[in-house]
Amino acid sequence: MGPAHHLKGLDLDDGWTVVEAVKRKPNATGGCFSVGYLVARENGDRGFMKALDYTWAFRAHFIFE
Repeated sequence: MGPAHHLKGLDLDDGWTVVEAVKRKPNATGGCFSVGYLVARENGDRGFMKALDYTWAFRAHFIFE
């Protein structure tokens, strides 16, 4: 799993805190490339954040001719 899968508890620069990952349904797609999180602010605001994981792209060896 890439870094996008390990954000729980992270305080973001704009005042949001990553509360927990959203549980995926068994047949959900995109699990390798993104993770949904519930986020919150101290004032009680709640939201959703999607973290994209591009580490697979940086490890790929593309051949250009």
